[in-house]
Amino acid sequence: MSYFSRFSPVLTSYDFLKLFAVVTMIFDHVGFYFYPDEQWLRVVGRMSFPCWMFLIGYARTRDIPKSFIVGGLLLTLANISFSNYILPVTLFATFIMARLVLDRLARVVFRSVESAATSFWSLLVLAVPTYMVFEYGTLAFLMGLFGYAVRHRDDIKLGPRFLPVFSAAIFTGYVVVECLFFGWFGGIYPVALALVVFIVGAVLYRFKPIEFPELTARMPSVPKWILQFCGRYSLEIYVGHVILFIAVSKFMNPEGFDWFMPTLFP
Repeated sequence: MSYFSRFSPVLTSYDFLKLFAVVTMIFDHVGFYFYPDEQWLRVVGRMSFPCWMFLIGYARTRDIPKSFIVGGLLLTLANISFSNYILPVTLFATFIMARLVLDRLARVVFRSVESAATSFWSLLVLAVPTYMVFEYGTLAFLMGLFGYAVRHRDDIKLGPRFLPVFSAAIFTGYVVVECLFFGWFGGIYPVALALVVFIVGAVLYRFKPIEFPELTARMPSVPKWILQFCGRYSLEIYVGHVILFIAVSKFMNPEGFDWFMPTLFP
């Protein structure tokens, strides 16, 4: 049975990873829309983005599904309708851009160690200004390259230490940029962020497509349904809950139109 079948009756490692990404994403958005002073919600939420972009890079296909286009349009319309920020543009635009450039970018990045180092620093520096244009900026490309490298680790002939060092550099860069984004300088937040992000990175580094037929047979129907629903409808969950959260937050706290995300570089 194909690991890539969205509607496989068997639980897969993708289901577990996407459930984790969905749950941590919802924590993040609860913090963003309703409890902006509760920074721990945002720390938890920082674990979601690496999962999404890892999957973009890890995937074999580079097709642009209609769900990306429709999801991005719906979220943009929701932001406009509820006078929410329009820049940076939605994460779906980031997904689309990543799928368009990753293979070409990977051919340049993984040509040599020197090319990988130059590309890494270039994308990391560009992450700051591009963060204000599309969600996560060029950090998304770095995390997508991590997923690509894990998928193609046997094809990247840059030495046995290259992939661990390259992966660690990407997650370190992610932590640094996120601390800059949130103004987390000193205190417990950078330490906690680094800890949880590197744990996620270690798990993703060892990710493989696996089916769990025995677990599927033993698991009660309700948790199995939750796992499969979150795993197979994660993009629909993303769009639906964000639109709901935007509407509720604007009803609770109406305010004027803001062109830019208000939490950028506090």
